[in-house]
Amino acid sequence: MMIENIIFDIGGVLVDINWDLSFQGLASLGIKNTWSRVGADEVGSWMDRYVRGQVVESEFLAQLKQQAHIGTTEVALKQAINSMLGILPHSRLHLLRQLRSQYRLYILSNTHSLHVAHMEADLRAHHQVEGWHELVNHAYYSYDMGLLKPELAIFQQVIEEQHLDPEKTLFIDDMAPNITAAQQCGLQVWHKPQSIEMSTAWLQKSTTGI
Repeated sequence: MMIENIIFDIGGVLVDINWDLSFQGLASLGIKNTWSRVGADEVGSWMDRYVRGQVVESEFLAQLKQQAHIGTTEVALKQAINSMLGILPHSRLHLLRQLRSQYRLYILSNTHSLHVAHMEADLRAHHQVEGWHELVNHAYYSYDMGLLKPELAIFQQVIEEQHLDPEKTLFIDDMAPNITAAQQCGLQVWHKPQSIEMSTAWLQKSTTGI
């Protein structure tokens, strides 16, 4: 069956990420217990709530500031948090534009307002693109939805709102649990490890080979 729709993750798929840069940046500001994916520590639980949209940006930054060195500014905190994010390569920008002429494109990302604002500023500065909305049909962010991958509900919401046929929709992510959840929702999937550079050739192969 031919693919008609493609849902992209951002970090590790469209934009390269390096978590260590943010961990190191926060540590340099005095924040030693950086967040974990399971929210095992205090900062971690606040990050989980922020990415889920349960606390707003100002509350999250205030929480971090309490644990940072005296005099740490919000600008420094934002720089540390955003330092993990790479810039969308020209090759992937070209690929998105090429694919949009053939498929409906979507973004589904576990992310928050600081990362989205930073990435969109990079898109304007490096590509003269105002935001992800210029490159895809719709961008879904966890902090807006109140849901996180790999929860099934987050995939089901995208499918229902966009009237997608899961059998004709390809989901691309670098995290195995997210791939498994997408499969449970009937989506076609491509698990993209961060070491594989995206190219038109492999993406076209993956979409036509299903």
